[in-house]
Amino acid sequence: MMSKRPAVARSLAPGLAGLALALATLLSGPAGAQTPSSRPDGGVLPAGGVAPGSGAGLVLGVVGAQDAGPWERLVIGSIMDEAATAAAIVVDCEEPEALTAGGCAGTDPDRLPDVVVDLRPTAPSGATCPPSPTALIVVDRPAGSCRAVSIGVDVGAAGRLLGQSVGESVRSGDRCAADRLIILAPPGVVGGTDAAVAGLREGFRAACQTLAPDAIVEVDAAPDAIAASLGSALDGLAPAARVVILGADDAVTLAALAAVKAIGRPGAVTVGAIGGSQPAWAAIACDPLWAADVALFPERYGRIVVPAAVGIASGEALPSRLTTPIQILDATNIRSIYPDVPAC
Repeated sequence: MMSKRPAVARSLAPGLAGLALALATLLSGPAGAQTPSSRPDGGVLPAGGVAPGSGAGLVLGVVGAQDAGPWERLVIGSIMDEAATAAAIVVDCEEPEALTAGGCAGTDPDRLPDVVVDLRPTAPSGATCPPSPTALIVVDRPAGSCRAVSIGVDVGAAGRLLGQSVGESVRSGDRCAADRLIILAPPGVVGGTDAAVAGLREGFRAACQTLAPDAIVEVDAAPDAIAASLGSALDGLAPAARVVILGADDAVTLAALAAVKAIGRPGAVTVGAIGGSQPAWAAIACDPLWAADVALFPERYGRIVVPAAVGIASGEALPSRLTTPIQILDATNIRSIYPDVPAC
């Protein structure tokens, strides 16, 4: 039980300090990188987060920090914040399948972490489960066979939410005013590209039912290749045709928006995306073509990950899947969620 661990927690304090310094460097990213500095609830998450001191003595191992990208950096920062509130110890660990006592930076050589949080997007080939009694939380991927708890976004639900919101914005009475729906499907979308695309299609069709199925085009391209692919998707359309572009992430949608403006079609285009990431804030807030976005809040994941870790270590039975909150963002509400959005 966690009540028996305070002495261990004190002995691991130097390890936490070292990890905090390493993660602070990691989270700072390259020069000029920015992360959201304000984390208001925005009417989405329950108030309060983890109970203060509820994780005293808990040792929480994080796997994947060394290879973290911008998304994972936000997740790690949130975990660090919530762990500090809970008085839990966070340490940098080796992969769970190779974990041994002492395999995490700064830990007691005879002690395994209580819970490991694995941020890697996929499990390595031949991966095995962490040794007992260490529990496993995986982030933004299926739990697999280790009886882990999987925590992450339901990107299909995010797609449906965005698709329906944008579909309603281009509907005129019972008629869908769009002539073509282009769904951007880049590889490597958090939560799965296929699920995001299916959700976008389903949500838009629910709101804009008169759009013919053959007027929906999927474009599989990364941001740096989207211009050529988008040109093909627009072939055969009259200059005044109404085009809706929905992206499975912000990066590819920003590239598509720049491409259609370069082509000369901005007046007949409506855009939306999944992500709510900082690079898209200005477009969401200020570009009249950007109808809506869906925020996925990686900077708030810790509010679910850390309470889940505390619960697991206390013997609570948790569902195998916990879903993170999502919310529509647009020009009317983005500054109430992210006050650091620049002025238009």
